[in-house]
Amino acid sequence: AVVTKAGSEELYVETGASTYSGNYDEALWPNWADNKTDEEITKSAEVELMHGRWAMLGCAGAWGAEVGTGINWFQAGAV
Repeated sequence: AVVTKAGSEELYVETGASTYSGNYDEALWPNWADNKTDEEITKSAEVELMHGRWAMLGCAGAWGAEVGTGINWFQAGAV
């Protein structure tokens, strides 16, 4: 079942699969690569990958603190 459509790409939430072909012109944000050199595109991809890694580390830290203390992360400041 197609849940949503962003740009020209259909997203299938149940499987995580998509119809993205690897073509920059069909990405979720159609104009993100316009007027950029290959080096700038590579740098943008590297930066987004690093942001994703920091986000995953933050989630792991929040989970670890919750498991270690027994206090939900969103209630920690109220204690």
